Amino acid sequence: MGKRRLLYYDDARHTYMYCYEPPMRLEDARAPIDAIAGTSVDTFVYGFGAGPTMFHHTQVGEIWGERFDRFAPNLGWSVYAWRAHENIKSLIDRGLDPLNVLIEHAHEKNIQFFASLRQSHSMDPKDVENHFNWQFRIDHPEWCLTGPGEYCFNWIHPEVRAERFALIEETVQRYDIDGFEVDWVFDAHYFEPDQAQTNAQILTDYMRDVRQVVDEAAQKRGRPIALGARVLPTADGNRKVGLEVASWIEQNLLDFVVPNVY
Repeated sequence: MGKRRLLYYDDARHTYMYCYEPPMRLEDARAPIDAIAGTSVDTFVYGFGAGPTMFHHTQVGEIWGERFDRFAPNLGWSVYAWRAHENIKSLIDRGLDPLNVLIEHAHEKNIQFFASLRQSHSMDPKDVENHFNWQFRIDHPEWCLTGPGEYCFNWIHPEVRAERFALIEETVQRYDIDGFEVDWVFDAHYFEPDQAQTNAQILTDYMRDVRQVVDEAAQKRGRPIALGARVLPTADGNRKVGLEVASWIEQNLLDFVVPNVY
């Protein structure tokens, strides 16, 4: 994959979609790339929206705010949440996918583009008016954890894994990315605590499926797509939540690892 000097992570929200007054201008949509162009950064890592919902024109997931009939500050929404919704919508309504805008501009500036997707997120399914929630969890509270990590999804359910996997598959097949980061760190709860190590193979099998779909997409386009994982900083911490990172590396399921805590 080659050596990288510096990877820069942008979460799509706090210094981006939350900030600009809608409708979003094209120069504002490109701003995260322009901010690092000409620096030592050679790889831009873009976190997909809030985690549950996306800030781009996904066909398999939920776009931020789309499940609400109205999304306006005078209805009690935070101004930042309304801005993000209106900015995303304003680009899509003009035929511009916000993700493609960033990818194309990154490549124009000779910066590689990595996508990053959170695998877990906690929110009470009954909190249906919260814009950080999403319909998939509202519809399936029975798939949530009940102990530590309450309201995160329990990954023993294949439907839970399929929902995240579909977003990864769509990204590597539809978008001209250079790499993908599977973020296991945010709300790192995937099983009930006493079942995590017993069920670790489930996450290893998932990573093997991700590796396969990434490699297939890379083969079709004729150039590599790097696959990495954002994981906890210690081997013991990862094992406790079911992440057998050493095994993933031994099986060549990863090209890079990012130890991290939020």
